[in-house]
Amino acid sequence: MSQSRFALGLLELRGYVVTLAAADAMAKVAPVVLSGPAFAGDGLVTLAVHGEIAAVREALSVGSAVATRLGGFVAATTIGRPEAGLGETFGLANGEAGESERETGQDQE
Repeated sequence: MSQSRFALGLLELRGYVVTLAAADAMAKVAPVVLSGPAFAGDGLVTLAVHGEIAAVREALSVGSAVATRLGGFVAATTIGRPEAGLGETFGLANGEAGESERETGQDQE
């Protein structure tokens, strides 16, 4: 994937059930790599997705809508062409799918 088309998306939610529902929806709607959850305390959970910019935006849009419907949406942002090492610094995925990450949005057997 071209670095110029790569994006990192972050979705912050309140509650584990909301997080699970949002992650499921994001995984089904767009070909993104889902990372997380990262627990921040007080019920806050952050999910990270990365992939092509359009796919990340679509995944965040759907995940945000699900979380809003369930009453647990806090914030969302997309970072286009994130600085190298940003994901490592914050403990998030920031690159091509690795063996420990689950690539979503594609048929898997």
